[in-house]
Formats: sequence, structure tokens, C-alpha cells
Amino acid sequence: MVNWHDPALVLKDYLAVIKLDHVLGGIYIWEYATSLDYEWSVLTAKRPYRWTFAVYALCRLAALAAWATLFAGLDAPARIHCQAWDAAFYVCAYTSLAAASFIILLRIVAVWDRSAPATALAAAAWLASIALNVRGIALGRSHLDPSTGACLNTDTQRALANAAGILVSDLVLLALMLAGLARSRDARMFGISKLLFHQGIAWLALAAVAEIPTVVFVALNLNDAWNLMFQPVELLILVVGATRMYRALTDYGAVTEFSTGRSHPHGAHARTLESHVRFRRPDDSAASGTAVIRMDAFRDARAQSVSVSTSDPRGRPEDKV
Repeated sequence: MVNWHDPALVLKDYLAVIKLDHVLGGIYIWEYATSLDYEWSVLTAKRPYRWTFAVYALCRLAALAAWATLFAGLDAPARIHCQAWDAAFYVCAYTSLAAASFIILLRIVAVWDRSAPATALAAAAWLASIALNVRGIALGRSHLDPSTGACLNTDTQRALANAAGILVSDLVLLALMLAGLARSRDARMFGISKLLFHQGIAWLALAAVAEIPTVVFVALNLNDAWNLMFQPVELLILVVGATRMYRALTDYGAVTEFSTGRSHPHGAHARTLESHVRFRRPDDSAASGTAVIRMDAFRDARAQSVSVSTSDPRGRPEDKV
């Protein structure tokens, strides 16, 4: 039987973790650099600024700071205090993950038409994960390991509550978003609702791939190296997934605005996460299956409406502007 706590095996596992962290960090830096034009287009007013952009930017910058902090502890440990390094890394990483989850929370608020019960439940799940992360930062321990020359975490099983809390909170947020979209019979058939539904399914898959291995291995507690193995993987997958879906949603808004024939001096990008989405029930006085999607598309806050009729007996929507 393998002795997972054998010092030689633990050292070997830690060296594998260090190599994996460098590979994942390189992937994120490449992702950040290749998509930096999105931030630049907002800062240069080629895209309209929305307050949700600040959440998006925080998510990306905090993750970048987390990787930079991680590299500092792994590659130049003699110049830093390992315990302070541990706290700094997890503050940046948990801030990035919290921002990624907040992007999902904003979608829930829009899909549920700012329903108080749904918003309160989503906010409670999000705040609970933050509380667990603060606890994890306070309990974190790290020391300088002379054999590897790097700052290494100890007592990593304490992170089980944090890993499980992030997983549960994300599942609650996803369930709320999908339930809100499923309220309407036609919610998955057209437009922005179809995009949100597909992105919700994609986020569910990403959360499972990224978070379940972390929870499983921390629960098994083979050794500290294996407990840490999948945490950087989780950070990379969730941050890249959340920010790419945000960009895809805003780009969809731009295409929707262009298709209406409206013009805007900066490229006609429609408001997305703050968009108001309302589906009329078949028993409404309006035509069966009619949906009204309101988007604040202009900087002067002038509202516009796009009505989509699904009265086609074959169920295919006909856009009416």
C-alpha cells in the first residue's frame, strides 16, 4: 500500500504541483494578454462603460495578481515571508472567484426580474462562500521548505470547508439561473435567453470539472501536495470561463443592437447584464408566447424595446422591431 505521507513521495508530489502551477500560470497570462483588447475598447470608449465591467475587470486582475503572488512564493521564497505570502495569494484568488460568482449572481437578478426571494437566496449563497473563504485565509499556514526552496502550505485539509462552500454556492446560483429561464416555456428558443441557458449549462459543466476534484482530494487528504493539486486548476477554469461568458454576452448585445438597425457612434453595444428580460405567459392578453426584452443600449440611458413574437405555429420566432 502506498504511504502517501512518506517524505520522499510528498517531495515528489510537491515538485509536480510547482511545475503544474507554472504551466497554469502561463496559460492564464496568455489568456489575459490575448483578450486585453476588450478592456482597451472600453477604456477608449469604443464600447460603452457599464458598472458590471468593474466586476469583470476585478475578476481578471485579481486572478493575475494571484498568479504573480504564487510565482513569487515558488521562485523567490528567500525574499518574502511565507505566511504573508500565503495570505496574499488566497486573498487574490478568493477575490477573483468571488467576482466570477458575482457575475452569475447578476444574471440571476436579471432573469428573475429582480425578484426579492430569488435575489436574497442568491446573495445569501454568495456571501456564505465569502465567509468561508475569509475563514480559510485566517486558518492558512505556510513555511519555507529547504528541500524544494519554495514556500509550501501545511495543514491543507482545513481548506475542505472552503472548497465545499464554493462548490455548493455555485450550484445554488446555477440552479436559480436555470430555474428562472425554465419558468417560460419558450425561454430556451430564442434570443438572449437561449444564450443565457446555454451559458448556464456550460458553467455547470465547468464548475463540476473544476471544483469536484478539489473537494474530493481535500476530503481524501492523501497529503498536502495532493490537497493543493487542483486548486490552481479551479482558479484558472472558473475565472477564464466566467470572463469569456461575460464577453460573449456583451458581444451578443452588440449584434442584437446592430440587427435592429439602430446606430451608435461607438459601435452600438447593447446593455446586457443589466438588461431587463420579461416573458409574457400564454394566458396574457397579448399574443401567445410573446416576449419583451428591454435593453438600455445608449449612454444617455434612452430605453429601447425589442419585441419577439412566437405566434408561428411551428414555434419559430419572428422578430419585430
